[in-house]
Amino acid sequence: MHEESHRAITERVAKHLISMGVPVALPKNFVEILVRENIELDREPESIVKSYYSTRKKTYREYERKIPHHSDVIEEVSDRLPSEVRRFFLSYDKREDLLERLEKIRKEVVSHKALSEEGAAELGRILHYIQDRCVPAPSEGEVHDEIEGGAKRHHGLLNYPTLYDLRPTSRRELREVIYRQPVARTPQEAVLYAARYSFAVLYAVLGTLRPPDNLIEKLVRLRERFSGRLLKIYVRLVFTAWVLVFTAIISAVLMTTDVQKVSLEQFIGVLFVFSFALSIIILMALAPWLLITESKIKDTKKYILILYMGIRRMYWFYMLHMIGGFLIAILLNPLIALLWLFSNALWIYIPSSFREIDEIWEEYDWYAWDFPLSEILKDEFQRTLDELERMAKEAIKEQELFLKGKRVQTEWPRAWRERFIDVAVWQKLLGSGARKDGP
Repeated sequence: MHEESHRAITERVAKHLISMGVPVALPKNFVEILVRENIELDREPESIVKSYYSTRKKTYREYERKIPHHSDVIEEVSDRLPSEVRRFFLSYDKREDLLERLEKIRKEVVSHKALSEEGAAELGRILHYIQDRCVPAPSEGEVHDEIEGGAKRHHGLLNYPTLYDLRPTSRRELREVIYRQPVARTPQEAVLYAARYSFAVLYAVLGTLRPPDNLIEKLVRLRERFSGRLLKIYVRLVFTAWVLVFTAIISAVLMTTDVQKVSLEQFIGVLFVFSFALSIIILMALAPWLLITESKIKDTKKYILILYMGIRRMYWFYMLHMIGGFLIAILLNPLIALLWLFSNALWIYIPSSFREIDEIWEEYDWYAWDFPLSEILKDEFQRTLDELERMAKEAIKEQELFLKGKRVQTEWPRAWRERFIDVAVWQKLLGSGARKDGP
């Protein structure tokens, strides 16, 4: 795009975002920085530099290629370069490059609740690439020139509010936006696409800090699974596995040692040799789980980190721990070894099958999780109350119609009633028409 179009689009989308209000402190001259860096990119293009060792020159050299504005790949690379250098440039994908740069800006925004002037300048350069990607490459000749030259005649389209309804709020949504960004075939489309996707990028980085409700709901479900009855089951599985193998070790020592000829000190020493190495493995595997299932953690971000580290990052360690314990136990007692394998398989597999962990972790550093878990539970409780109120109103309406003879009373699922409300409250809500046998 020409400088005039870059300036008009960047200034318009930035001012529209500011008028909406953002939860981030912006530099005083935010719009000016954004526009300046955007239009300067055509005068001072960015480049990618790769250092490599030249066997012919016997020294380190640098190879530089300019980042294409309209294309997502670097096509022209010298054949005389080493293969690894050629692969580096030929595998370049501008979409991934833009996403990586946007993620760095987002981390700064989430950490400080503010955008620095350097971050604003980087955003301005990124918006330049977003806008140029809407225009066909110069290699298409007349089509490129016609669209770039004609775009400035359609700046009035920037006043349409529907241009700014694309508002991604997650890393995954932002990736989809950048990957599906279309190429215009008319000057009007170029202006519309450039404004629409420029605003989407700005909104994704600056528009919101708090995670969406659906992600919070997934975290609530995870916390429910790792508390209460399920927590007791997991802890008992771990304890049972430890006791079984430890019992097998004691049994093996007793069967292979003549207690009458061995002193108590020697017996304890043999027992210690068998149990010490295994106990280290078990305790190391058990420690993350004790942290995961700790229901008193109040920091949401810390809880998510422990949850992910304890399940996903430690998964292969748990597998080695299970197999190692099984091989040791099977030499001592095959039945104990099978019980060990079964209990550990449940202990490892069940929590690792929760997809919510990966979905939450994917957006872990994209949001500010600086609110306590109690707030999550409070929101969930409020939703339960809202659902209870809705169900009670429907039940009262149903009862009134039944008493008037206009409808046959339907039987509400007892489990739903008992989950939200007890008998006394239910009868009070329904009034004198309540059934005497309870809800």
